[in-house]
Amino acid sequence: MDIQFDLVDRIAEGPQWIYWWTRVIDTSNWLLLLFVYFDRRARWAFLAWVVNIVIILTLYNVYGYTRILGLAHIIAWTPLLPYLLAQRRPFAKENWAGRYLYWFMGVITISLIFDYIDVARYFMGDTGW
Repeated sequence: MDIQFDLVDRIAEGPQWIYWWTRVIDTSNWLLLLFVYFDRRARWAFLAWVVNIVIILTLYNVYGYTRILGLAHIIAWTPLLPYLLAQRRPFAKENWAGRYLYWFMGVITISLIFDYIDVARYFMGDTGW
């Protein structure tokens, strides 16, 4: 767990918008717990979060606080997003879990945009923040 707290401290040292954006992502993931019992899609999203945590902490342990950390979201959320999009119903016909997943899809879509850019920059030689 020390490595996780160290990563949060490193994020907090950077630009405030990145710190607060990561808080939005974390809160959005934690809120999935309200729905995992009732909705299969929320269970898949929760599983992707667990996979993401394992990958991001491993990458942080190996590479430190660099742009490659976005690869964790790419691996976990790129397959999740099309699945959630395919499984959605019209918003008005969704249950609370489904309505929440609309929010969640928005959060991970925005995050993936940043992540793909960061990982591309990393592979082009920009390894820092």
